[in-house]
Amino acid sequence: MTATSLQGSDVPAPKSLPRLPAELLSSIFRHLEPYTLKRFLTVSRAWYTEIIPVLYSRLVFSKYNHESLFSGFKTHRRHIRAVEWTEDFYEGMSFEDAQDILLDIPTTASTDGLEKRTPLTPRPNQPTLQSLRLFSNSDNMMFQDEFIYHFISLTDLSLTFEGESTIYIALDRLFEGMPHLRYLSLEGVEYGPLDPESRSLDRNAPPYRLETFSFNVWLLYGQSQGINVLRRLQNLSSIRIIDNTFLNLRKNQPLALAQSLHASCPKLKMIETEGKVPFYFYLLPPSAESSPMNSHGRTYEAQQHLEEQQRQQCEDSLELFPKLTTLISRKNCALSAEDLRCLGARAQFLTHVELGDWNIDLDNPIGYVADSRGDSHGQRDPRAQWRHLLTSLDLQIFLETCQHLRHFVARRTIQLSDMTPPNRTLSAIYYMPNRNGRTVRAAKPWACERTLETLEIGFRMASTVPSDHRIVFEQLGRCRRLKSLGLTRSNLIPTLRHGMDLLEDLAETLEEVISWSSNWVCDDKETVLWLMERFKKLKKMGVNCKGGSTLADRVLEWTPRSVAKFL
Repeated sequence: MTATSLQGSDVPAPKSLPRLPAELLSSIFRHLEPYTLKRFLTVSRAWYTEIIPVLYSRLVFSKYNHESLFSGFKTHRRHIRAVEWTEDFYEGMSFEDAQDILLDIPTTASTDGLEKRTPLTPRPNQPTLQSLRLFSNSDNMMFQDEFIYHFISLTDLSLTFEGESTIYIALDRLFEGMPHLRYLSLEGVEYGPLDPESRSLDRNAPPYRLETFSFNVWLLYGQSQGINVLRRLQNLSSIRIIDNTFLNLRKNQPLALAQSLHASCPKLKMIETEGKVPFYFYLLPPSAESSPMNSHGRTYEAQQHLEEQQRQQCEDSLELFPKLTTLISRKNCALSAEDLRCLGARAQFLTHVELGDWNIDLDNPIGYVADSRGDSHGQRDPRAQWRHLLTSLDLQIFLETCQHLRHFVARRTIQLSDMTPPNRTLSAIYYMPNRNGRTVRAAKPWACERTLETLEIGFRMASTVPSDHRIVFEQLGRCRRLKSLGLTRSNLIPTLRHGMDLLEDLAETLEEVISWSSNWVCDDKETVLWLMERFKKLKKMGVNCKGGSTLADRVLEWTPRSVAKFL
C-alpha cells in the first residue's frame, strides 16, 4: 500500500517516539534491570546517551557476572559511581583483575619470576566513584592500600577483610585523602599509627564530614590515635562498634570510650554495638546505690524505697548522649541495668531500642567493666560504679518510663510479678515460700502505650491460671498503635479465656504477629475464628503450624481464608 492510499484510509500513520526531557528519561531508566536497558540501547541516539551512564553506574564483582560484562565497564569506566566486591568473588577473580577494570593498571613480569606492578597512576578514563564496598580475604587485598586512595571523590566506603594477614589502615590518611567521605565501615583491620605531620593532631583543623562510622572497639583502646581522630568527627551522627575478638571484657574501658564520644561527637543520634562492647550512656552520681534492681527477697516497702532511690539516681546522672534516638545492641548485649533505667527516665528523643542476647559471665555479673574500679593509671572515677546485668524488672521499669518509644525488641522475658498493678491479685503460686520469697511490686502502666508500634519480647508465666495471663494481655491491649507483635520467648496461653479478647482495641492497627508463644500451637477454634473476624489488617498470624500437618489441615477446615495467614 502506498503513502497516497493511506491518506484516504482509517489506518493511523505511525508516530515517532515522544521526546521526553533527558532528566525524565534518566530517572525512568534507573528503575529498569540491566538486561532491559541493553535492549533499549538501539532505540534511538537520545536513549543511548541516557542509558549508558545508568547501565554502567554500578559495578558488582560477582561470580555470577559474565566476563564480557566487565569488558564493557573497561570502556565506560568513567560512568562508574558504585563498586561492590561480593563475599564469594575473590575466588573467581584476582584483585589485580579488578584494578585493571577500574584503573587500567598493567602488570609486568620481574626478573625473579614474580609479577611486578607498575605504580598506580590515574588515567583520564578513571571513574568518579562515590561508593566502594570491598569484601575479601586479607591475603588477596595486600595491594588495597594504594588502590583505594585513588578514589578521592568517595562518599561511601566499606572495607571488610578476612584472612591470616593483617591489613593496616591509616585513619588520618584516609580522612585527609577522601574529604567528601560521609559513611565509613572498617571490619577486620588494624589501625596504623598516625603520621606526626597529620592534620588530625591539629585541634584547630576543620572537622571531617563523616556522619556514619562503623569500627572495631580497639580503635579507642591501646593507642591514642583513635582519640585524636575522634576530635575531628564532630559531624558524626551514627556509630557502630564491633568486637569480634572475644577478649576479656575487663580489658575494655567503657567509661573512656563514652567520654571520648561525648566530648568529640555532640551530634550522635544512633549507637549500635555488636559483640561484647560495654558502653556507658550515663555517669552516675557518687552516692549511687550499688544494689541490683530486683524484688527477690525484699518486702514490698523495701522494694518501693529502692526503686525511688534509684529513680532519683537517674535524675542526678550526667547524660552523655542527649540527642540519642536509636540504640541497637546485637550479640552478647553488655548494656548495664543502670544505663537502661537512665535511658528510660532521661532520654527525651529515644524511639528505637533493640537489645540482643545476654551472654555475659553470670558467675561474675558485676565485674565486666574494668574502669568501675579505676582507669589505666589506677585512678578511680567516683561516677563509675559497678554496673549490673539487666533483669526482668529493669526491662519493666524502662517501659514504665520511656515515653516516646516506638520500636522495642529485647531477647529476654519479663516476669509477671514485676508487671502486676497494685490493684490486682496473682494466683497462690506466686506467694509460695519455695519461690525465693518473691513479692509483688506496684507496677505502673507503660509510658509508651500511645507511641509503641513494634514490640518483640517475652513474658514468663509461672501458672496457667487465666487471671494471671489476663494481666499481660490487658497491658498489651492498651498499646493501641501496635503494628507488629512478637512473643516468641513467652509461655503465654493465647486464648479468649486467658485474655485474648483484651486485644480487641488493636484490631485497626495490628498487621503481624511474629509468634504468640514459643511453645504454643493454635488448636482453639473459637480463638482462631475471632482473630480472623476482628483483625482485618493482619497479614501474619504467628500460629505454630506447618503446611500439610494435621494441625494445619484442622485450621483449614475451620476457615479457608486463614490458609495464607497461618502457614
